[in-house]
Amino acid sequence: MKGDVVGASADYDQAIALNPRFAEAYENRGILRLQQGKEAEAEPDFVQCFALDPHLRPTLERRIRELKQQLATRRLQ
Repeated sequence: MKGDVVGASADYDQAIALNPRFAEAYENRGILRLQQGKEAEAEPDFVQCFALDPHLRPTLERRIRELKQQLATRRLQ
């Protein structure tokens, strides 16, 4: 939220290292990577998030679609 992409990424990496079953950390790291245009790097995070907590899937899939639409719109402008 503060624009510290490097710090946020490091925080998610550390959270996952401390607790590899922390689904929301994978979710947030995936979103961060997607926002950076790193879709290929984001995908494994989303897969892991869904595997750890299937209940997050509907909401996260909606967020991913919305974010991809926003990114596509920015590219066209």
